[in-house]
Amino acid sequence: MQVGNRIIRKRIHVRIEHVQTSRCQEEFKLRKVRNDERTQGSWREDQHKETARGA
Repeated sequence: MQVGNRIIRKRIHVRIEHVQTSRCQEEFKLRKVRNDERTQGSWREDQHKETARGA
């Protein structure tokens, strides 16, 4: 909203009962956890593989 040469931000007044937390990052966080578990699992398997040189 503009008053004269100043721009004033509008404010909304909402009771706390009507406020909800955003779920926009929920899928990303779940995907990150699953990917981390996958990489950790494959890393552990790679540690115990025998090589042609015979470590």
